[in-house]
Amino acid sequence: MNSVAAHAGCLLLKLEVTRTERRVDRGRNESEVTVQDFERYGPIQGGEMLRPDPRPIASRVEKQIELLKPINFSAAYVDRMNPDERKAAVKRFKAVGVLADLFS
Repeated sequence: MNSVAAHAGCLLLKLEVTRTERRVDRGRNESEVTVQDFERYGPIQGGEMLRPDPRPIASRVEKQIELLKPINFSAAYVDRMNPDERKAAVKRFKAVGVLADLFS
C-alpha cells in the first residue's frame, strides 16, 4: 500500500511495510510481534497534483480582487502617499502573486 505525505514543502512517497519485532514483557518472556509501519521511499516530482486544493477557486479569487480594489493607481495619488500607505499598498499587491498561484 502507498501513502503520500507532505514533508518540508515536497511530497514523499511512503510504503507500508510489515516488520517483526522482538519484545520482552515484565516477566522477561520474549515474543515476536508483527507490526505495520511506513517506510520513506522518496520524493515525488509533481506530486502536488496528487493532492489538489479542493476548495472552489471563485471565492479565493474574489477575496484577492477585493484587496486590490482600494488602490488608486494614478501617479498623482502615489506621489501623495505617506510611507505607511505605501507599505499597505505593497501588502495588497501581494494578492497579485496569490492570484497567479491560483491560476497556475
